[in-house]
Amino acid sequence: MNAVTFHVPDSIQQKIEEIADAQGVSVEILLGDVTAQMVEQFEARKLFLEMAKQGESEIDEAIALLRRE
Repeated sequence: MNAVTFHVPDSIQQKIEEIADAQGVSVEILLGDVTAQMVEQFEARKLFLEMAKQGESEIDEAIALLRRE
């Protein structure tokens, strides 16, 4: 496992600690979970955009099928 170090203002650090405490987890666990969710959301959005791009080429075909009676 890797470590990431970054600086945040004291007020943000206090809020992070407050949130972790309220959830009953350590700051490390909280930030790990938040980071994992962020990565999942990024990957889902990336996949959505890729699929949307693929579908763009099929718009005319889909419209033609819808207009067919």
